[in-house]
Amino acid sequence: MFSAPGTPAVAPADAATVILLRDHGGLQSFLLRRNARSSFMSNHYVFPGGRVDDADGAAEALARISGRSAAEAAAECGASPERALAIQLAAVRELFEEAGVLLARDAAGRVVSFEGERGERFRAHRRGLWEGTTTLAAILATEQLTAALDLMGYWARWITPSLEPKRFDARFFVAELPPGQTPLHDQRETVAEMWLAPSAAAAAAAAGEVRLPPPTLRNLEDLAALGNLAAVRAESAARARTPLAIMPRVAQDAGRLALLLPWDPDYASAQGDALPWPAPHPQGVGPSRFVLEGEAWVSRGGDRV
Repeated sequence: MFSAPGTPAVAPADAATVILLRDHGGLQSFLLRRNARSSFMSNHYVFPGGRVDDADGAAEALARISGRSAAEAAAECGASPERALAIQLAAVRELFEEAGVLLARDAAGRVVSFEGERGERFRAHRRGLWEGTTTLAAILATEQLTAALDLMGYWARWITPSLEPKRFDARFFVAELPPGQTPLHDQRETVAEMWLAPSAAAAAAAAGEVRLPPPTLRNLEDLAALGNLAAVRAESAARARTPLAIMPRVAQDAGRLALLLPWDPDYASAQGDALPWPAPHPQGVGPSRFVLEGEAWVSRGGDRV
């Protein structure tokens, strides 16, 4: 799981993730179960997302973006303006590839719907992305659409601990399910899907019924405290004003593996690279560590220190 002592830390690859939400008798989040053969987080339930590709930063791709300026994207993502736009476009692409949901608008500003014959056309576009025969930029150009970045809101940034050999610098965004679209797993990287209230998903993880990676669990816990889409939108706007990366460090907790968050009282003495964390910070509250109990990560610890 971890690199040998003294091994230089691997640079994390940029990644982007979308927390897809809907109001269905209360707030619900969409989760996908990764294939058991996956090299990363196999059999875990995750939000749609993945690595940023070179094509996400190509000129033809960046030309098909609307709804957010390069400066706004850079402030949220902690990257150069062009790279930040590529990261956010990757979030749109990964959501379409993995869940079949496309955050895009036509020339009249209407959010794209897959109702009627258009649905089969976009299913073919999605297959083309899987097979590498097309790109998101080409799909958007063919359909005369732009990737609507304003349909996403910034949520969080998590960087894999430096001791791990496979690392990602993942930006998380929240988005509401567009009308006329139905998410579905891709039967390749992901093999099942479910909608659950964030509190129910966190409870299922605590009961050992589903496996959630630590960032997924933490984001669900944060969402569970809000309860509705209006509160999520307000919280997203607030987080965009003070974005900060979270990089856990590694420790032992009563003989069990633990990942400590920057506001944990033992973070300074834990293993791995650390990132500065201002105190107080709006995200530095709640459980401060994850403890591996059996095969499940469980939240432990207290509030901001």
